[in-house]
Amino acid sequence: MSTFFKFLLHVKKNFSQKTKTEKNNLILVEFPSHKSAIIGLLHLLKILNEVHRAKIIIYIPGVSLNIKDYFKNVCKLYTRLIKQTLIYKTLGWDIKIFKNFKSEDPISKKKYNELLGSINKKEDISSIRIENILVGDLFYDTYTRWNSEPTIIIDSDHFKSMLGKYLSEFYHWYDLIEKGLIKSIVVSHPVYNLAIPLRIAQKFGIPVYIGSINFLQYFDKDRKHLWENEYRDHYKLLSNEDKIKALNYSEKKLKIKFNPNQNNADTDQNVMSERNINSGKLDTFSPIRKKNIFIKNGKPNVVILAHCFYDSPHNEGEWIFADFYEWVIHLLKLSQTTDYNWYIKKHPASVNQKLNDQTIEELVGKYPNINILEDVNNTELLADNVSLILTAWGSAGYEFSYHEVPVILASNNCSYVGYNFAYKPKDVQDFDYAIKNFQNIKFNYAKKDIYKFYYNQMLTYWDLYPNYQDYKANLNNNLASDDEIFRLWIKDFSEEEHSKNLKDVENFIVSKKNQLITSKIN
Repeated sequence: MSTFFKFLLHVKKNFSQKTKTEKNNLILVEFPSHKSAIIGLLHLLKILNEVHRAKIIIYIPGVSLNIKDYFKNVCKLYTRLIKQTLIYKTLGWDIKIFKNFKSEDPISKKKYNELLGSINKKEDISSIRIENILVGDLFYDTYTRWNSEPTIIIDSDHFKSMLGKYLSEFYHWYDLIEKGLIKSIVVSHPVYNLAIPLRIAQKFGIPVYIGSINFLQYFDKDRKHLWENEYRDHYKLLSNEDKIKALNYSEKKLKIKFNPNQNNADTDQNVMSERNINSGKLDTFSPIRKKNIFIKNGKPNVVILAHCFYDSPHNEGEWIFADFYEWVIHLLKLSQTTDYNWYIKKHPASVNQKLNDQTIEELVGKYPNINILEDVNNTELLADNVSLILTAWGSAGYEFSYHEVPVILASNNCSYVGYNFAYKPKDVQDFDYAIKNFQNIKFNYAKKDIYKFYYNQMLTYWDLYPNYQDYKANLNNNLASDDEIFRLWIKDFSEEEHSKNLKDVENFIVSKKNQLITSKIN
């Protein structure tokens, strides 16, 4: 019998619904396509079904799709996603593709005209609220991502057309959720228009979850982003004894992370904590291959660590620039007013690498004082004495601070709030001042602060499948899409662990904690 059909039988036996559902109670779940994520979500949905006595509906987002795209999704369900489809059908769950082929409704049209009159600059887009629900950041990031545009031109006909579709999508979801039948929603991301149902559900007090094989996150009525420090501060809940253990554990893991000759599979166990496009670990601190990267003229070496232009510029909320494109342009202009050696390092894993790199090259082409760093890792930057690192809010914030290199962020409203090792400007003027005067600023490199940040953001996770990270590190396949993860899961399965995992999920849901944490402090 094939691995997949063994897994189907396993799922039927261990995750079938045994609770009688109420006719009008519904749980909506965005179609999980990653096979590793399915394992975690099966646990969540089994307990949600018991708690809410609700029927589970797996949906494919696509309200604003045209008829052609709708039928493409139908075909995809029974071709490329056939195995996932069979899993959900085996459990008796309905699968729906939400759609809206009707002409624009009067409410949406009226709101559209109001919005066009209120958008005077691109910064206005991200603050759009509809029915007193913040959705502008979702619209903004959806447009740049799915149209492969590094920024938004507010006067473009295409943007105006897409804005109308986004509004239609919003009201479709609003009308659906307002009816009061939905008891819980599970989404894949808290960004892009994928999060529209999340934001609307929050208004109506409906619990929303995001999860995978090694994390479960709960969104209460106020939470907007995955990385908000307020919701990721498990350290403060520890006993004094465990706080010491947590800091020591974090210190140990960071030493491993920054040793280019040592590999540890679970250094970044929390997969969604990997702040990059790929779920696998990027070798940003690899062994040294290149030397003498920087010009040797005695001037400070400033490096811009570029982000992916298309990867949710509002992932951590509002910041001092409209998007990554505007941030880079501002820095390029600022570079002409300083006596530094300026460099820019392309993002190593963009959602559209070719286009992302091309945009960087076109921008830098206008500024001959900027050098592009090609195929250079962070260990090499450190070895050649980088003077200043610029990132919007990336992992470089703690990574270079750990090595006592000044880091200036572009936000004081991100996951680094509450930590003092990187500079968080309050506005653009403060940002410029800090860059021009960084040599006179006393940066705080307190290791305890960095250890606490790393513990909270990277080392607190749901240890549903302790072997997962080892498999992920050592196999030459993609555990998100290959059946191998199903075989491994069945091989390692035990009734005792299964019961424990389900109980952990039940306690998590009932307690309404922000995240399910079962990771141990070693």
